[in-house]
Amino acid sequence: MKQVRVAVVGAGFFGKYHARVFSENPLCKLVAIVDKDTQLGKKAAEEFSTKYYQDIDELLSKEEVDAVSIVTPEQTHKELSVKCMNAGKHVIVEKPIAHTLEDAIEMVNCSKKNNVKFTVGFILRFDARYAQGKKAVEDGKIGDLVSIFARRMTTLATPLRVAKWSHPIFYMGIHDLDMMLWYNGMKKARSVYAATTTKVLKDYNAPDVLFSIIKFENDVVGNLEINWIQPNTWPYGLESRFDVSGTMGSLNVGIHSMGLEVFLPTEVSFPDTYHWPIVNNRLIGDLKEELNSFIECIIYDRTPLVTGEEAVKSLEIALAIQKSINEDKIIKL
Repeated sequence: MKQVRVAVVGAGFFGKYHARVFSENPLCKLVAIVDKDTQLGKKAAEEFSTKYYQDIDELLSKEEVDAVSIVTPEQTHKELSVKCMNAGKHVIVEKPIAHTLEDAIEMVNCSKKNNVKFTVGFILRFDARYAQGKKAVEDGKIGDLVSIFARRMTTLATPLRVAKWSHPIFYMGIHDLDMMLWYNGMKKARSVYAATTTKVLKDYNAPDVLFSIIKFENDVVGNLEINWIQPNTWPYGLESRFDVSGTMGSLNVGIHSMGLEVFLPTEVSFPDTYHWPIVNNRLIGDLKEELNSFIECIIYDRTPLVTGEEAVKSLEIALAIQKSINEDKIIKL
């Protein structure tokens, strides 16, 4: 079987995880890493024994690739994706799909025009806990949905790294918006109200916390809470809840210690055992499942689990939440 030739655009924290998954998958070959930062890009290319290019145009003109994984800030997603898809390349782009609705729709249309696979990196769809909960809802085990509550919390280290170019609803909350839509049969949101406060991140002009209420077209109510200002001594790294109530029962996905708790004289830690842990010197978990699924969609001509149209719906809600915050009012969709 011919290997899928893949390039990764973005050699930062998460881009290197993408590169590692592709380099360890026998169904594909990591042929290049692209990054405007020469030092960062060359270092990553050396680590994974692959080629380095400084920009996407250089990659597309010099390298034979089948697919591109785009792991860059959301403001760059449209330009990079459209260039790759117009060159006939399959594309996976990290969440959110884009920074504006117009960009997102252009990306979806471009993938259809060029008949290429296009998907967005919503990792929780490949998490066994969320996926089994979704199956229980699909099978009618908790009856008709009534409400969904989602909480996502992390330490101050995260906004200090990303708040200058992202927003908590894009960087964190978009995962939970996708889960709300997925569990709720991709029903559209009807209205959104959100509020934030800023005391810790004033210098970044970023919210400390975000609370929102979402009313869906089938009268399901969603409640989303984001908090990314926990002190760096907070041992969890990530803490999240996803509680679903129905007319016949309920379920919850709770991510706290992930099952492994390490106690040392000077610190307590709860290492990741689900999303992208390194086990026996190989990266496993949800990210591996997501990226390997993308490769299999190309090889076997399957529709990706996350479609571009679905990613547009979560972005639409995220943008409405931003608008509600800015205008301090309920936003009708």
